[in-house]
Amino acid sequence: MNKALLVIAGIRNDGVREILGARIADCEDELTWEDLFSDLKDRGLRRVDLLISDGHKGIQNAAQRSFHGCSHENIPGPHRRYSRTLRIIEMDRFGVLPN
Repeated sequence: MNKALLVIAGIRNDGVREILGARIADCEDELTWEDLFSDLKDRGLRRVDLLISDGHKGIQNAAQRSFHGCSHENIPGPHRRYSRTLRIIEMDRFGVLPN
């Protein structure tokens, strides 16, 4: 059985990159992403300014509901096939608790 590895990476205002969360899931659907975003919010993620992904509609829809006002950009074409990693830019992450 195939599984999906969902990874969320963030870049803080000071330019430091962090892995915010990862999860192995049965599928990569909108509800799975929304659950992962909810977990990050429960751990202290308060704001996301820009989300960069491979254009998966489930990621985009879940992010719009979870982080109101969040902008979205697609990963450029040649890199799209290598990455299902979601990147969050300009995040407000003070006080996020580890898993």
